[in-house]
Amino acid sequence: MGALVGNDSPIADLPRDATLVVAGPPMTGKYTVMLSILAQHTDDSIIISTKNAADRVLDDFEKVAGGREYGRVGVIDCVSHPEQVGSPDTELVKHVQSPENLTRIGVKFTELFEQFYTENPSSHTGVGLHSISQLLMHSELKNVYQFLQVLMGQIRSADWLGVAVVDTNLDEEQLQTIYHHFDGVVQTRENEDGERQLRVRGISPTVSDWATF
Repeated sequence: MGALVGNDSPIADLPRDATLVVAGPPMTGKYTVMLSILAQHTDDSIIISTKNAADRVLDDFEKVAGGREYGRVGVIDCVSHPEQVGSPDTELVKHVQSPENLTRIGVKFTELFEQFYTENPSSHTGVGLHSISQLLMHSELKNVYQFLQVLMGQIRSADWLGVAVVDTNLDEEQLQTIYHHFDGVVQTRENEDGERQLRVRGISPTVSDWATF
């Protein structure tokens, strides 16, 4: 985990209001990188999860934060289907029945967005989306594109930090369409020795070196 927490990490020095997409093949640590960026660079977080239930997300975030005192973590859980069994939303955990319902995800995000911004406007909040690939399994690219356009617009309007995850097993045209919404790309890979590595491009004029994490 050295590259994620050290001062020499490619993600150690990011603009406060950056919007980033963490892109790489499956099983190359993108989810962990997303959580690490949020834990290192923000005071509070809102995580839209289309792959893991809220309890798992909160546990994973706590592990990545490594005991650091952190503020609020809100989760939009698109996995557990609690609306079908009558489990209510809480102050920090909202539910959507399926990643297919982009409109509902947007509504729930706006609820948490307004809550976080109103209650503590001076707090620097990060937003994570895990993952764009899951949204594309349920919705057409044009609909996901529009969803990301609105989401990133809300994030930028508050000078927050945004981080999303996407698998690079999409075709190049789809990837470039997705990348259009973000300031920079954090690329992940597994090298020949089986080590996970990352680098950052688009944030500064030069691409960072690959760093093992």
